[in-house]
Amino acid sequence: MKSFSYLSLIVLAALSAGNQAHAFGRAQPLGTIQAESAVPKEQIELLRKDFDWLATLKTETPTDEFRQVLEMNDATPANLSGWLNDRVSYLIAENFKPSLLNIRPYIFKKFEYPASDLPELELPPEAKTSPVLDPNNLPEGKPEDEAKAEPKGKVVMANLGSALYLGGKMSKLLLGIKLRGVGRIPVTSPRVGIIQVGEGLFYDGFYGESVAKDSPIRKAFRMSTFFHEARHSDGNGKSMGFLHALCPPGHDYENMNACDRNTNGPYTVGALMDEHLAKTCADCSEAERETIRLMGLESRSRILPEKDGSPATAWDAAPEGNFPPRQ
Repeated sequence: MKSFSYLSLIVLAALSAGNQAHAFGRAQPLGTIQAESAVPKEQIELLRKDFDWLATLKTETPTDEFRQVLEMNDATPANLSGWLNDRVSYLIAENFKPSLLNIRPYIFKKFEYPASDLPELELPPEAKTSPVLDPNNLPEGKPEDEAKAEPKGKVVMANLGSALYLGGKMSKLLLGIKLRGVGRIPVTSPRVGIIQVGEGLFYDGFYGESVAKDSPIRKAFRMSTFFHEARHSDGNGKSMGFLHALCPPGHDYENMNACDRNTNGPYTVGALMDEHLAKTCADCSEAERETIRLMGLESRSRILPEKDGSPATAWDAAPEGNFPPRQ
């Protein structure tokens, strides 16, 4: 299986503006999650099967680490779904391009951001811009045939809601995002739960030809990715959004924001889910279970000590902001 990189915050320099070809129609239901109308139907169908698969998992006593990190005593399918649905409300298509056409401040709406510290942003040495969307410097839209920046690594999924909340807090503007088939949503908390599909989520190149899109391995990959991204909806102050750290020299993802400096962040959540899925999957062969376990080990390889070399600790996961009602 090829290596991949979760890039959970949108890097502005890696975004090409493109024409905003808005698809009309209603949001597509994905359990309690609303998928904008532009998400391809074949992707929606696969994800529905993934959630159905999640509901068939055997109920087993979770590890102490699982209980502590996900704050869940019993890892029943219902509890797992509930944990995810608390943190993910909207799904955006891969072709959604943040621009002034679909992200604007609520100029006349008063909103007070919590008076808390901002999280630390670790930037690659060559970075020329913050890895968080700057609402004052969004692309306005360019022809499709203009040169596009090529992102380093493949984006699997991205928590756009968390990035927009931080961008709004930094600029002291309440931002709103307009989703196709859903409408405009004020980003008053990372818990708004706006997740974008990346090109890597359904990418065949990570797997051999024998691994079908609906195989347990790929179901586990997509589900653990969802849980990884859901963790970015948590945190407050310095832990807000559980921002990724730069991977160190010699790491597979050296100088990329693809590691964590905590013991309960997105990569830990993803690893715990992979380990749990490998243990509770009823239709997995032993070879498939081992592959899913290896996926979990790969996530654990991204958990780093603090910058001063001291061991990583758990961050405060209590969410910041005002949670908007679901539309």
